[in-house]
Amino acid sequence: NTCCQLPTRRAIYDVAI
Repeated sequence: NTCCQLPTRRAIYDVAI
């Protein structure tokens, strides 16, 4: 997952992974 990104749905979904 990517760290320290904007609170976008993409980032949230990436954190889930």
